[in-house]
Amino acid sequence: MDIREMLYIVTIAKENNISRAAEKLFVSQSTVSQTLQQVESRLGCQIFTRNPYGVMLTPMGTRIVEVMERTIEFFAKAEQNIQDIVAARAGRIILGTSLFLSSLLLPALLPHFKEKYPGIVIDVKTSSSSLLENLLLRDEIDVALITLPVHSDKIHVVPLFTERLLLMVSPDNPIAKLGEPIPGEQLKLLDPKLIKDQAFILSPPGNRLRDAADNFFKKQGINSPNIVMINNSIETAKRLAALNVGVAFAPERLRKYSLSLPIPEYFLLDESLPNWIIAVAYNKQESPDMLITKFVKAAKQFLAAEV
Repeated sequence: MDIREMLYIVTIAKENNISRAAEKLFVSQSTVSQTLQQVESRLGCQIFTRNPYGVMLTPMGTRIVEVMERTIEFFAKAEQNIQDIVAARAGRIILGTSLFLSSLLLPALLPHFKEKYPGIVIDVKTSSSSLLENLLLRDEIDVALITLPVHSDKIHVVPLFTERLLLMVSPDNPIAKLGEPIPGEQLKLLDPKLIKDQAFILSPPGNRLRDAADNFFKKQGINSPNIVMINNSIETAKRLAALNVGVAFAPERLRKYSLSLPIPEYFLLDESLPNWIIAVAYNKQESPDMLITKFVKAAKQFLAAEV
């Protein structure tokens, strides 16, 4: 039995008349009558009884029509859901990002995205940037907010903005008094040579922030930095740096958005501490669907505007 047959029978039940049902359906009376006879024959029961004024549901017919009405409603909703998905009004995006980027970027992006596309569900998976590349290639996530570089030529990246990396230092640390003012900047410049003997709070190996720190140490000739803690939470690193447990590296955006106490002082170093490039990435081997395209557009619009 198909939806058309169900619709014919439900319409007959509403009109209690085959002729009026045919008019409502914009088909001939004979078509409706033949459809009813075929359905009753297949089911082996009578759905309607005939009378001089039209038709009436039998007790069995009443139960059958109730099921048909629910089925028609279900298919109508399913069709609308499919249309919404095709038009990117609804659906699900599996978004991969690091724990740090999720805490800083998603509060700036997702409220705007959900306001514009309320029917799209964002499922966030957090991992390191290197693992996010593998998740993209295995199609376990649809799109990623990631720190460049990526190492696979099978991943397409859309750069969003460049982020300066800073050094977080406790106000009680003596080197905090040695920063030099920079014209036009609220930040001060700290000579990298002053921090070689400092205790460092670093991210785990494989983390992009750790990669930047290791490159910095290499350029400065710091072969064995004094690492007092390895920690995956940038917020924890910030608080520990403020309490003078050690110094830590952080993207500049942390200074803008993380205002919880205690607050460290932030310093620029020279070009030996590279900038970060934040990008949105997806699998190049597959053409991005409408959902991914809309997410990329929103990320470019709202995250770049926050810089």
